[in-house]
Amino acid sequence: MKKLIFIFILAFSVHGFSQDFSPVNYKKIEKNILKKKSPFFYTHLLKRFTDGDTLFNLDEKRHLYYGYIFQPEYNP
Repeated sequence: MKKLIFIFILAFSVHGFSQDFSPVNYKKIEKNILKKKSPFFYTHLLKRFTDGDTLFNLDEKRHLYYGYIFQPEYNP
């Protein structure tokens, strides 16, 4: 009985810690960070980040993180 409970707990704990994976759409990010009227415009996102804004949603974080490679100052 203890083994059954252990397996049951183990099975559900592994499922509970799984993460959703979605591939990065670089074309969409590049298009969004280069449009000045977009809410994802890179300069505005970077300004908010350096000002200490903590209200970023997941899409804004992704655009800020992955959008840096499309900036002129990017040096791989």
